[in-house]
Formats: sequence, C-alpha cells, structure tokens
Amino acid sequence: MSQTERCPGALRPRSAILTTHMSQSTETSHNHDPVGNWNRWHAARLRALAAPDGWLTLVDLAFLDDGVWSLGSDPACRLVYEHATAPRVGTFLVHGERVTFAADLDASAQPTAHVTVGDRVVDAAELTADDVGPPSVVRNGPISLTLVRRNGRLALRVRDNESATRRDFEDIDRFPYDPALVVEARLERSPAGATLDVTNVMGFVETQPLVATLHCSVRGHEAALVATAGTAPGSLFVVFGDRTNGAGTYPAGRFLNVLAAPGDDVTPRDDDTPRDDDT
Repeated sequence: MSQTERCPGALRPRSAILTTHMSQSTETSHNHDPVGNWNRWHAARLRALAAPDGWLTLVDLAFLDDGVWSLGSDPACRLVYEHATAPRVGTFLVHGERVTFAADLDASAQPTAHVTVGDRVVDAAELTADDVGPPSVVRNGPISLTLVRRNGRLALRVRDNESATRRDFEDIDRFPYDPALVVEARLERSPAGATLDVTNVMGFVETQPLVATLHCSVRGHEAALVATAGTAPGSLFVVFGDRTNGAGTYPAGRFLNVLAAPGDDVTPRDDDTPRDDDT
C-alpha cells in the first residue's frame, strides 16, 4: 500500500482476480457484525457489476473518425455486434463535432430494427457527447451505444446486456476478512487548483482536480493516498496499489470510495465499485 498509482480500469470478472476488503461500510468499525456487513457489501457489489448496463456489459470503445459508420450484426458493418437485432441497424454519420444517427429502412421505408435514443423511438437523431450535456444513448435490443469524448476524441461506448462476460460471471474471490485492514485516515485538503494526471486502462492521460491526500497507517507502515472527487456528494475516490498488483490481484490496483467524517477523519464507504468513467 506504499504506492499511490492512479491507473483505473474495468474490473475483471474472473474468479482468479482477488480483491482486498479495504472498503467496508462506514459503520464497520462500530458494528457488532463486521464480517456479515462485509459479506453484504460484497453481495451488493456483485449485483451492481452484473446489473443491466453494468460494468460486465461493456464490450467496446469505438473511436469515430469522419465518415459513415454502419451498425449491425453483419460482418460487413464497421460496428459489428453479434446481438444487434438486424444485419444492418443503421449508420452513424460523423462530420467534425457533429454526429447523427439514421436507422436503415426496408423496401417499404420502415426501419429494419427498433432503435431508441433516450426514451424516444427514432428513425434519425442528432447526438450529444458527454462533455457537452447528458450524453445520447442509442439502443437496439440488448445493445446500447453512448456518445462520449475520451482523450479529446469522440467515441461510442458500447454495452451488451447479453455479453458472455456478464452471462458467465459468477463471483470475485476475496482475501479472508482482516480487521487490521479497517483503518481510519487523516485528510489533508489540496491547495486550490491542484491537479493529478490520470492514466486509464486504455493508456489515455487525463488531468483531474486533486481534492485531498489521505494519511493512514497500515500494520505500522505509513501511507499517503491521493484522492479525486467521488461520485457521491462529499465523497473521495482513491486508487492505490501494492506489491500484489498483477500477481494475486488486479494489476491496476484497488478502487476505494470514502466519506469524510467530522474532524476530517475518513472512513470507507461500502460502494467502491469503480466509477463509470474509465473507458
């Protein structure tokens, strides 16, 4: 835990990947049933991972250059996904910052597949990227494609609720519960304007505001963990690593959400599933 490597990526769903249990409920250290609480947290984590549109449904991050991008199950399409509901569902037309979607039509000028954008059934729509406003989500059957910007480029973040990864997922192995790893940390707020370069699993570097550094002691070893803003109001997000990375645990490290307690002490939250911004 002496390193503070910040390199998030999607969790691997294989049972061979071990995870630590640093992220207990905020009540763990005061709870009369810490092991039961930890087991409930783990069960909730598995449900979140395997939920519709959850992490186990991610299948692609397709970067878009100018041109026409056909979508369907036909191998001749540029965007090929086996669970699309038609050989050709439609096309994305990319011109600079503008991305539009048009459904393919049959001989009677009817769409060849059912497509929605948001809550509307559409034949055509102009799309919005996630850095401009709420991102547009194009859905066809179990497939969804969200327009995002990553590393300065437009891309489609693709999920498949019938993906083999989700279908075959069973569990994530854990180390045995160890109360010595339930720790409190002292929070040191970062100066205004402090930033942190973040390298994600795709190799892209993004600059994020550095919110705080968490100082704690684990089995006599002092550690300082850098934190960015978490997803919940007032929460912090930490990625940390140790010498087990890539051997018994996920190579990119551990993901931890924490809430600041009164007096700037920090205790872990029970929802440390990685944030949905890593690919």
